[in-house]
Amino acid sequence: MKAVLMYCAWGVLAFAANGGLSSVPSQCQSAIDDYKKKVEADPNAASYPKSGALYYSDLCSHQIAIVSYDKAIESNPNDADAYIGRAGARYVLGDYGEAIEDFTRALKINEKLIGAYNGRGLAYNDMGDSRSARLDAKKACELGDCGLLEYMNQYGYY
Repeated sequence: MKAVLMYCAWGVLAFAANGGLSSVPSQCQSAIDDYKKKVEADPNAASYPKSGALYYSDLCSHQIAIVSYDKAIESNPNDADAYIGRAGARYVLGDYGEAIEDFTRALKINEKLIGAYNGRGLAYNDMGDSRSARLDAKKACELGDCGLLEYMNQYGYY
C-alpha cells in the first residue's frame, strides 16, 4: 500500500491507495469534511480555494473541486474563472444543466470569455440542444476561437 500526499492551501491530506488512486473516491467525503472544518476554523483559508480546486480536480474528485469553487464564489461572486472552473467540474460529472448555469453566470460577468462559450456549447450539445450549441460555437468563433464550430461543421452537428 503506498501513501499518497495531496497538498492544498488548507493543509495536507494523506490517504492510502492500493494499486494507484483506485481508493480515492471513497476518501472524497472525508476530504470535503476536512476542508469545511479548516475553513470554519480559519475563514481566511477560503481565500485560496481555486488552487486547491484545480489540484483536487486532477487527483481526487470533481466533487471536491466543486466545493472549493463554491468557496471561491462565496468569497468573490464576481470571479468568472471560478464559475468556469465549477462548470467544468460539473460538466465532467455529467451535470450539464448546472454547468450551463455556471458558464452563463461567467458570461454575465465577462461576455468575452471564449472558454465559457465553448464549454457551454459542449454542454448544450451533450444535452441534445444542437441549436444552442451552434450559437455558442459561433460566438466563440467571432471572439477568435473557431475550433468548436469547425468540429461541429466537420462532423455534421447542425
